Amino acid sequence: MLTGQRAFGGDDIAETLANVINKEPPWDALAPAIPSRVRQVLHGCLQKHPKQRLDSAQSVRLALDGLFETAAPPAAAASPAMRPLWRRALPLAGTAMATALPPSSTL
Repeated sequence: MLTGQRAFGGDDIAETLANVINKEPPWDALAPAIPSRVRQVLHGCLQKHPKQRLDSAQSVRLALDGLFETAAPPAAAASPAMRPLWRRALPLAGTAMATALPPSSTL
């Protein structure tokens, strides 16, 4: 949809499916104005190996939100008030879960 053409063409369904399995989509057909995070998500969605592929719409949303990025440049870091509510509540929820669990027994 971002390029206005099919990512994997073919004269019939068998050829199209073979292209999906064996070929990479034409990444150079993406417009330069498409943000890099969207490009990264597309690469994650179209990985050939299932274990390397984004596995759900939730994973796509988290990737688009930048959750999987390892480090953000200091200028781009959002202040705590600008982050979505679920990202601000995550440390509190993790602490609550950790304290609610019964202590593990030693064998």
